[in-house]
Amino acid sequence: MSWKLRRRRLLGDLLKNHHQARHKGFTLTELLVTTAIAGIVVSGLLAVVVNVLRVDQREVRLSRVQQDTQRALDYISNDLQEAVYVYPDPSGVRALLNDPNMPNSAGSTDVLAFWRPTEIPEADIADTVAACQTDNPTLGATGCEELLTRRAEYSLVVYIHAPFDNALVWEGQSRLIRYELPRYGRSGGALVERAGYVDPSSAAATGQVNDFENWAPSAAVDGTDDVLVDYISLPVSTATVGATAVDCDAITGIPATYVPSPPDAAQGTGFFACVRDPDVDNSSLSAVDLRARLAAGATFRGAQDVFLFVSGDAQPADGNDFTRATLNPANDLSKLPILSRQTQVRGVVDRGTSL
Repeated sequence: MSWKLRRRRLLGDLLKNHHQARHKGFTLTELLVTTAIAGIVVSGLLAVVVNVLRVDQREVRLSRVQQDTQRALDYISNDLQEAVYVYPDPSGVRALLNDPNMPNSAGSTDVLAFWRPTEIPEADIADTVAACQTDNPTLGATGCEELLTRRAEYSLVVYIHAPFDNALVWEGQSRLIRYELPRYGRSGGALVERAGYVDPSSAAATGQVNDFENWAPSAAVDGTDDVLVDYISLPVSTATVGATAVDCDAITGIPATYVPSPPDAAQGTGFFACVRDPDVDNSSLSAVDLRARLAAGATFRGAQDVFLFVSGDAQPADGNDFTRATLNPANDLSKLPILSRQTQVRGVVDRGTSL
């Protein structure tokens, strides 16, 4: 065989082998192994991405709840600064009001109750008594004279800590509600005095002027209420098994002066206060002398201040399955630090002493 013929056969064999190698491909086993490895890698990456997104969502939610809680604390503090009298025990105020529309869901707690003056908008005040009577015929001459002189009204404010209610649109564990009983309402554009309201600054309420402590309405009243903030930690009372009562002496560092509000507040509750008893002032007396004089029947109407405590909880309440499934925050991580504020009550009405 000539050299040329052998070379042609050799080239033909090389081309044939190269063609077969190009069309051989992967075996089924190789494809399955490759797919399994890729699936494991992709699944791991997806798990990391999903976890990062959930952590980010939780942090955003925690930040938003904390900001809302801080704004609520600021609002309550500013509201409280205008007070002229803060009830040391707000639990009896609800029974006095006898308002069927006052929020009263199961487990609700009245945490703060106080009287404060509220300015009446200038647009609602006429220039003269005669014009006032024309605009507000039910007030009469005496009512219009008071309106033009004071240009303000005393309002009773109650802050209520209400747990989640399936019948409502709120989603958090609990919420804070601001209830207000102002003196005036509106009917057909005219100012009218609310049914049952008695001016606490007049002697008509208790026989003494400015007797806020012993005030009572003349009949059932009808106030207004608005939700201030949602996603607050649940109320906890001393009736809860294993709960520890709030110790205002330890919190404030001042013995026998502040009382917990509500009276049955326990550690871990979402909203409570330590209220200085308005009949106690130890600013110039030792604790021993103060207790001795109080035991002897002495009283002192001193300036009040209040320590406020609010804590948020980003965990949605049971029943909000969509929100829970979307954000899924862990219980232990959803509770936020307690925010606190000491607020000095600025109102001054009939301060005096019998010590």
